[in-house]
Amino acid sequence: MATVSVTDYIQGEDIYTTMGDTADAGKDFDTYVFPNWQNYIRITNNGEFDLLLVAGKYTHTIIHPGDTFAADVDFKSFDIKALEAGDDDDCEFTFVAKEYGSTDVDVNKFWELSLRRNAAGDGDMVLTSANKTTSATTINTAITGDDKKYELEYTVTLKDTEGTTTHDWFNGNFEIAVETDSTAGIIAIKNDLKVITLIDGVGKVTLVYTGTWVATDVVTLSITGGNRYGYTVAGKDITDTLS
Repeated sequence: MATVSVTDYIQGEDIYTTMGDTADAGKDFDTYVFPNWQNYIRITNNGEFDLLLVAGKYTHTIIHPGDTFAADVDFKSFDIKALEAGDDDDCEFTFVAKEYGSTDVDVNKFWELSLRRNAAGDGDMVLTSANKTTSATTINTAITGDDKKYELEYTVTLKDTEGTTTHDWFNGNFEIAVETDSTAGIIAIKNDLKVITLIDGVGKVTLVYTGTWVATDVVTLSITGGNRYGYTVAGKDITDTLS
């Protein structure tokens, strides 16, 4: 069973909508995990094979090609599988999951989230993280050691423009990519993640160094900004300039 975490999905702009995605379901079950409880799911089968869905109380739901299944159901993850598909076959689907959907709403929690979100103000959300100056010797020593790699973690925080307040009401995702100007160093994002997930306004991502590095090599972790909850968040480049 493959586990596909929430880091593969993009935060919806609507306060109710938490995730949306198009993906291929492999021959084994894929598990899709969310940071918060969801109360509604809608899945459309865009492929050529039946899909088997497990979500909350719906433990054996078949979705035929071209059909859509929607339900009010409490879940924090769902499993999906393409039936009778070969290893090289695709079974595409789209889904939308919602929290505070059509089920009972905690009114106090909803209004608290709304007020804190609105207090952010247009343009008052900034991605922050410290640049690094890692020693090339430290990196190379780790690579030639038992681990055969060097790992470096970045913490990214969504703050106000003054940098004094963390937007701890925010749960969402931003696309990420990494590159380097090194001629012999190799850089990658651990677990091949394509996005960073911020929970309560804070997220972490780990970079993996292999190859050979020298001082002045630069690694750049780029976070793509975008519209979140109706507000524009600028992108952010974070660097590690080797010493």
